[in-house]
Parts: sequence; C-alpha cells; structure tokens
Amino acid sequence: MSKAYFLVNGENYNLKDDKRLLIPYIQDGKTGLVTRQGEIKIEACYYDYIISDCYTIEDLIRVGRNYAFGYVQGNGNVKAYNGTKWGIMDAECNLLIPVEYDRIIISDDKKLFTVKKRPSSHAVINMGNEYIVPFGKYQWIDGFWRGYARVMKTLSPTTRLWGLIDKEGKEVLLVKYKGVSNFYGKNIRYATIYDINGETFNFPINK
Repeated sequence: MSKAYFLVNGENYNLKDDKRLLIPYIQDGKTGLVTRQGEIKIEACYYDYIISDCYTIEDLIRVGRNYAFGYVQGNGNVKAYNGTKWGIMDAECNLLIPVEYDRIIISDDKKLFTVKKRPSSHAVINMGNEYIVPFGKYQWIDGFWRGYARVMKTLSPTTRLWGLIDKEGKEVLLVKYKGVSNFYGKNIRYATIYDINGETFNFPINK
C-alpha cells in the first residue's frame, strides 16, 4: 500500500486504534477498504469513491464510479458533464445495489433505498433491487425516516404538489399539498404540512 492515504480525521493516525470495521484509503486516485489489522478488503482500483463509515456488520457503504455524460442543446451542440454513479455494499464487501444510480439515500432501517437515475427521476427499491415505487410516478422522493418519505409531483414549471408515502409505497398523505417540512434525519415527532389555502397542520412521524 505504498503512497496510500487513509481517510481519517485528525493527526498522528494509528490504523490499529481505528474503531471502524472497514477503513477507506486512497491510492493512485482510487478508493479501497482495509481492516484495522491491515487486511485489504477492496483494492483501490474498482471505485473512485467509498463513503459511509462502517462500524458494525449491519452498516451499509456507498460506493461510486465517475462517468461522463452529455446533452444535446437547442443549437444541436452537445454539452458534456462529469458525474458519479452510486451503489451499495454491505460490511462484508458484497455489492447489494449495482453502481448505476446518480443518487442513493438509505432509509433509517437500512432496508429501503431512494434512488435517482437520469432521465427517469426517482424510485424506491429494496435490498433485493426490487421496485417499491417505480421511476416516473414522482418527480422527487426523499429518504425514508421513521416509516415515511416525502414525495413531490411537478404539474407545471411553477406548480409542485407534495405528499407522504409509507414503506410499502402507499400514499398516507395525498399529493395535493403546497409543502411538507423536511424530517429526514431529524429528531422530531411531527412533519408540518402546508395546504394550498395557506393553512398548516402537523402529521405525526413514528418514533
């Protein structure tokens, strides 16, 4: 592992003192994973990015590869961009979700994944890579937190309507509201719902 750099905080780092099961390192511009005993689990040649700290066998890890894509503009010219495709690996370095999504949000119970894929917008898949919510049903879906996720439909360039779905993909709050406050990752008991007539009410989020 010559010329390798460990992704850690602080100075005077000692690999054996790291509490993580798997520790990301960078070598020749690529990212790999190593144990604190020095055993390489993923060589630094497959992925450009490996993120999400892995402390327990239940933890999930995001892995990413760079790619290039382009769009044809109105004048017929192609504009090129750089992007990253993401997938999900478990703590034993098994690839659970293929590296093909532009964005992945892991649910708090680590059983569902909100994914984005150009140009099909957002979907929800489970650990078996099966669709809970297919692409195209909503233009935007948040990550699941305490059993719910925010969803949004775009009716026009200036009109967006919001609602909530449960872990089965069912609408527990119809997509007809002006807004739903963000609760993903927050220690709150209610989401604030904004009606199109200017009124608000609270929707209870499961503990």
